[in-house]
Amino acid sequence: MLRRLLPLLLSVPLALTLASPATAASWSSPDAAANVDGSEYGPIEPGECWTSTDVDATHRRDLDIRRLSVRHGRRDVVVTVRFADLVDGRRSSLELPMLTPRGDYTLDLDVTPRGRVRTSWVPGYQSAILEAAAEAAEEDPEGCQGFFFATEPGRCRGLEVERSPAADTVRVVVPRSCLGDPRAVRVGASTHGFEDDRDGETFRTFSDRWAPPGRDRGWFVYGPWVRAAA
Repeated sequence: MLRRLLPLLLSVPLALTLASPATAASWSSPDAAANVDGSEYGPIEPGECWTSTDVDATHRRDLDIRRLSVRHGRRDVVVTVRFADLVDGRRSSLELPMLTPRGDYTLDLDVTPRGRVRTSWVPGYQSAILEAAAEAAEEDPEGCQGFFFATEPGRCRGLEVERSPAADTVRVVVPRSCLGDPRAVRVGASTHGFEDDRDGETFRTFSDRWAPPGRDRGWFVYGPWVRAAA
């Protein structure tokens, strides 16, 4: 069971998809450079809301997405994420939401400071978080609390992950059978990092999400539909 606790930030849109025509077999798009977001959270006093302060994030080039590419073949979907400077030594995560005509799937890649990658394949993750966020917004309009949600991890036989700091890329091969053999798929990408101070009173979060220029980077952002190769 995958469980998460997220702060309720009502200013963030619950969902965002890009209305685009289907692309045949492959698609690729750059992301803005040096646009990693950084926030510092202080101690939460009883009865107070979550508060955060923007902090400099230029040192987290390992989280700076520069390009997202998708190739939809006959047997698998290959997703490649290029970064500004992919290095080891910091814990981070990469989330790849995938949307098909019949449902959603999410691949979580947690990277240890030594560069080891732990994978989690979660069907229905996006639907679960959007439903939980909507319910929390109704119960707590001020957004002062966090919310829990849980999803059941799935299995994806044949899943391959190649993380290459030398090339600044993460390449993922997802068998189409894991996605229900869809006729088309939409893919997104977001990265996250966390830094705790020594006294345990404050912590910093850093994130980047692939998104076209001028678009709000809400919970989930997808590229266009990419049809399977004929």
